[in-house]
Amino acid sequence: MSGFKPQDSNAHLLWYIGSGVALVIAIVVSLIQGLGLGRSAQVNLRALSDGFFVAGVLVCGVGLLMLIDTTGFFDMLLYGLQGLWHRLTPFLHPKGQEAFYDFKTARASRRGKTRWELVLVGVGCFLIAGIFLIFYYM
Repeated sequence: MSGFKPQDSNAHLLWYIGSGVALVIAIVVSLIQGLGLGRSAQVNLRALSDGFFVAGVLVCGVGLLMLIDTTGFFDMLLYGLQGLWHRLTPFLHPKGQEAFYDFKTARASRRGKTRWELVLVGVGCFLIAGIFLIFYYM
C-alpha cells in the first residue's frame, strides 16, 4: 500500500461519521413521519422516502458548505466577523485586527484539501429516497 497516507484514515472517518449521522437523521424523520411496525407498507415507504430525502438535504448541504470553504469563499465574511469581535472585545485584543492579506495567507496555509465525502453521502441518501419513492408508487 504505497499510496496510503495518514490523511486517508480521516477520509474514511468522515465517510463513517457522515453515513451514521445521515442514517440517524433519516430514522428520526421517518419515525416522525409515521414509520412503524403496525403501519401499511405504503405509509412506511413514504416515511422512509421522506426521512432519507431530509437526511440527504442536510448532509449534502453541509458537505457543499465544507467544499466551498476549501476555496476561500468565506474568508472575507470571517475576516469581517473577526473585526467585529475585535471591536466588541478590545480588552482581549489590544493589538487590534491583522491585515486582510495576513489573515488570508494564514487561512490558506491551514486550508485542507477538497472533501467530497459528505456530498456523496448526501447524494446516496437522495438515491435511497428515490428508490423508496419508486416502491411507494408501485
